[in-house]
This record gives sequence, C-alpha cells and structure tokens, in this order.
Amino acid sequence: MSVFTLAAQEVITDLEYNPLLRASQQPKSAAILKSVDNNLFTPVVLPFFDDFSSEDMYPSQLRWLDKYAFINATYAINPPNIGTATLDAINEKGEIYPGVIPGPMPFIADYLTSRPVRLDSVFDPVPHAMTVGDSVYLSFYFQPQGHGNPPESTDSLVLEFGVYTGDSVFAYMDSITVTIEKTYYPNDTILLPCPLPDDSVYVSVNPWLQLHNAQLMLIAGDIVTLPCDSVFEPKIEWDHIWSTPGMALDTNFYKEGYPLSYFHQVMIPITDSARYFSKYFVFRFKNYVSLADNSLPSWQSNVDHWNIDFVYLDMNRKWSDTTYSFLSFVDAAPGMLRRYEAMPYKQYMSDPITEMKDSIDIVITNLDTLSHNSTYKYILSDEHGVPLDSCLRGNWDIPPVYTDGYLDYINFSRPPVCFGFYPVIYNADSASFTITHILSSGTGSSENLGDTIRFRQNFYNYYAYDDGLPEAGYGLTPAGSLLAYRFILNKPDTLRAVQMYFNETRTGANQQYFSLMVWNDDNGLPGQVIYSKTGLKPQYSKSLSQFYTYYCDSVVPVVGPFYVGWAQTTSDNLNIGFDRNRQAQENIFYNVAGTWTKSIQQGSLLMRPLLGKSIHDYPVNIPVKADQIAIYPNPAKYTAINLMLPPDMDDPAHSDQFDLRVYNIMGQSVYNGPFEKDFNISSFDNGIYILTVRDMQRNKFCTGKLIISR
Repeated sequence: MSVFTLAAQEVITDLEYNPLLRASQQPKSAAILKSVDNNLFTPVVLPFFDDFSSEDMYPSQLRWLDKYAFINATYAINPPNIGTATLDAINEKGEIYPGVIPGPMPFIADYLTSRPVRLDSVFDPVPHAMTVGDSVYLSFYFQPQGHGNPPESTDSLVLEFGVYTGDSVFAYMDSITVTIEKTYYPNDTILLPCPLPDDSVYVSVNPWLQLHNAQLMLIAGDIVTLPCDSVFEPKIEWDHIWSTPGMALDTNFYKEGYPLSYFHQVMIPITDSARYFSKYFVFRFKNYVSLADNSLPSWQSNVDHWNIDFVYLDMNRKWSDTTYSFLSFVDAAPGMLRRYEAMPYKQYMSDPITEMKDSIDIVITNLDTLSHNSTYKYILSDEHGVPLDSCLRGNWDIPPVYTDGYLDYINFSRPPVCFGFYPVIYNADSASFTITHILSSGTGSSENLGDTIRFRQNFYNYYAYDDGLPEAGYGLTPAGSLLAYRFILNKPDTLRAVQMYFNETRTGANQQYFSLMVWNDDNGLPGQVIYSKTGLKPQYSKSLSQFYTYYCDSVVPVVGPFYVGWAQTTSDNLNIGFDRNRQAQENIFYNVAGTWTKSIQQGSLLMRPLLGKSIHDYPVNIPVKADQIAIYPNPAKYTAINLMLPPDMDDPAHSDQFDLRVYNIMGQSVYNGPFEKDFNISSFDNGIYILTVRDMQRNKFCTGKLIISR
C-alpha cells in the first residue's frame, strides 16, 4: 500500500510514474506470448540464467516473453551483483496500472515470464529424455523494498510454473481492409484488432516504411488494405509453486530460516516430470500490490517493490548448489567529483583539485566458495573512447562473500583517485569523459572471471547532485513553505535557468502555483532573495531526461554559495523527484515558520541550476525560411536547443497539436513526442539529426538539420 514519511513539514512520497519506462515510448507486450516476433515461441535450452546486468531497462527477449519488470541498478540494496529486475505497481508504459480499485485489496501487477524452456531432452554430452535423475533446480534471489516502498503483509511475490494445454496455433491473413482513424507517419507501427472470432488474437501491421515509399503517410479517413499477420495466444495452466508475503527490508534481513542478508536465495527442485518435463516448460514471477484508498488520492503511487536477481534453471544441481563462479561489482560505477554528479566545466577547471574526491568506493563480491586471485584497474577515456589515463591497483585474492563479506582490501574497495578531468583542448566550456572499471581473474584462475562497469562524467552548463533517476518524491507543507537547494561556485557566474523534474500525480494534485526563488548565502543558510519569478506550475518534459527548464527573465549574477528553490502558494505537495542513491542532504533547506532548517531526508533533489551561456543568449529575431526550422545553437553542445518555426506555423494557439520527430543519419527514429520550443538534447549522442515538426490539425510540416558536437 502506498505510504509516505513525514518529518516535521518534509514529505517523501513514492512515484506514480517510472520516468525511464514512460519516456522510452517502447511498447511492451500487451500480454504474454502476444508478440510480433514469432521467434519468442522458439524454446531455449538449458542452462537458463539471468543476472540482469544488462544496461537495457527491459528484460532480454533472449530469455523473457514480457517486458513488465524494470531492469535497473538503483532500486536494490546489496544485490548479488549489479543489476536486478524490479516488480512494482507500474505497467508497461511506466504508469500506475489503470482500472485498479484503490484500497487494501491486493491486485496482480507485474509479470516476469520466461520463454519456453526445453525440459524434455538432454542434448549434451549424450542425448536422452530428461528424467528426475537429471536433478533439475530453479533458483533465484529476492528482496522486498530495496530503495523503494515496502510491500504490505497482504501483498506478496509469487512463483508459478506453466503447462501448455496444446501447441501454439498460428494463423495468417493475406490482407485486412480498414479505415484509418488517425494519421500515421513513416516508421510508425499500427496495432489493429484482427477480424477473427477469437477476441484474444491481435495483429501487428508491419511498419509502413517497410511496405511503401518512406515519404508516404497513412492519412486519417483513408480506406486501405494492408498485410495482416496474427498469432493465437496459447493456453497455459499455471501452478502456484512458491510465494512470500510482503515485508520491510529490515524484516527480510532478519527473516527466520535465511542467513542475515538483504537478499535471500530460494531453491526449487522440479520433480514432477510428467507435468513439467516438456518442450514448452515456462515459469513466471508475479507480484500482488495495493494502493491507498480514495481518501488519499495524491498518495496513489508506485508501491510494493520486489527485486529479483540470479534466476538460474539447470540440471545436475542439488540443495547445496547455492554458490556461483562469479566475480563482480555490486553497485553502479561511482563518480569522482567530491560534491556533484555534474557541473559546469569552467567551474571545475577553476579549482579541479578541490572538486576531486581523494578516493572512491567500489563494492566487489565473490559468489564462489573459493578465493580468486584478481586484478583491478580503472581507465579514463575521452568522449570518443580514446584512453587518456589509467589507475592500476594490482592483484589480490578475493575471498568468498559468504565467509568474508564484501571485499575490504583498500586498493580495490577504496582506491585513490589517480587523475583529474583535464581537457584535450584547453579553454573548452564543456567536456565529457568515461571511467571504465575492470575486474578480471588473475593468472592463477582456471576460469575467465570478471566484470566491467562505466561512469559517464559530463561537464556542461549545469550543476547536479542527482543521478537523473528518482526513486521517490519530495515536498513540503503547509502553504508558504520555502525550499532552498545550495550550490557552491568556484568563481562568479550567471544563473540563466533552473531545471526541475516533477513527479506526475495520478489526480494532478501537485498542479499548484509556486514561485521560483534564488537566494544568496548568509553564514551557511539562505540569505536575501536575489531573484524570484511567480505564477509557475509543475511542468513535465517528454524527453528521456524528464527535466523541465524554467528560464529566468533576466541574467542573475551569482557568487560563492547560492540557493535555488521555490515558495509555495498552497499546502499541496509539489512532489519533486528525489534520488535516494546520491546524498545531498546537507544542501537541502526548508522554511515553514520563519526559520531555515536543514533536511533530515537522505538523498538529493532533481533540481539543477543552469549557468553561463544558455540558449537564450543566441539571437531570436532572425529570418526563418519557409518549411524550415531554425535551430540555435547549431552545432549544439549544451543540454538544450531553441527551435523556431516558420511564420505560417509559429502559432502558439496550435502548438499543442504539433508533433516533433528526430531521425539520426541512418533514418532511424530516435525521438517521437510533442513539440517543445526549448528542446532537451542531453540524451542524444554526437552526430547529425533531422528534425521534423508537423501541425497535425492543419497538415503542415517543416524540417531542420541539427549537429551535436560536444
């Protein structure tokens, strides 16, 4: 059930939306086994293993049928290795499941369903029919809550085995004639109900680009005949195999029957050969969650998190087969800046020694029963991948985590910072570097053990304490509350804008007016107001970064410590993004009764001041050619660009009907969403892009070429 914590007048809430899943706009399977990729029906063979260490946010289709689970490296605490699959109350679009009944009654939310697995035969070394004597086990690790919300005792995590009642049935129709209800552009995928008696069958029409000339469109009202592939959903009977009730993270740590650990491993023998030893054995995890009732609509948000890791199905296993020949990193790669995740490059270069950490924290685990001699190093590369420097930390015998815990050898676990981020081109106003951490087995190891993680260090025109992904939301109450976020400069600069990520609420309860505020420093606390802008509301960017930019009406000179934040007009929770993985607690201040108080909440706000040059420094009264978009700056190197439309389309009254699409040099669509005059490009790589803006109501369009060169 959704809960919140209240400390004085600070409020921490859970999220209603997952910003990465929602912004990705990659549709998930509507149900298991309904996919345009018929290869998903092809069974896989043993061993079946996934440690979810992929950087993709969705489960791999090499092993899983659906995409409801969220693959990440931020929600779990002390996982077996980096990356887990998180089940929660968020659907395939990154939103709270629609149509659920709020209240204490749990409902099924996410699924994580395996592809069919061949449990009928053994293929190596001697082919034979699989029997109970082959000793087949399924094992996995699980953790409730993590950095998310603790499941209630009435909620649960469930494991089920599936049995096919018959083979999959495939049907193909040569064509389907339909009336197009809305306009579709090149590369669009159209999902239409197939006109067959079985309502559970759906058809996916191939992308129009693959059928006709890329310049053609499907216009609303057209009657067209298109190819039609359809797949019947196989019928599966599901058997309940295992479950655990919801609990808090600390309760799970002390759970009877398990070793003291934030993750617990479950071993399931598969002994019913008559039922499960088939060509199409499937299994799935699912979770039951519950939302707050309608008396607290603004708290109806993402809740009841479960983290799953190391899913392993294989034969020739036994009860004691609970260790793995794995050397790996546990957490995401750390940054090397002392205070920030990101900062303006000229500010960094003003005092690079002070801005660097003395050492970094690296968490390494050995899941084996044996010690392994290993080497560890990290390498600095420029934005093009060219190595610039390295830090070699030598060899060490890494003992098993089960007996010695995480590695505490200081050269590996707390290595010194060996270099700074110095430019290849001096006097640059931006830069980007990659730090690659490499763990590998030494010469005495008989297996190729190791792991690699990377951190991208960006220096553009903004400060950030956060890692860009909120695990919760932050707010204040009552009306008149002030929030101030401290940033420290190495030299005087100018504030041009403030970026904020606000969590959307299901009821829009946080759509309340606030004033953007900027303060100078008064002995470590916010001092005088040096800038304010009234009449603002939470806004939501549709780009992957999810930050919305609030521009200052004038340049605001800032020096030394300064503070950005807001003044509330109501007692409603504005619900700004809150990152639990990056700690900036000492820089968060609030004022609800005339006195500034330092926050007691551990984490960081998704609020970023933009300094120095901004897109509004560029000329705006310039001629714009017909059918072309004017783009400034271009080439672009910062996080945002300004888009100016030709006169016949530059109509604010119709701008909400405009559609913006971005294509890379290969013609692949990399962005599809509503038009934004101030467009965030922080998620785009260097290269050449084609932008297309369409007025869908008046059937007009214009294009422009963008070059990104950071």
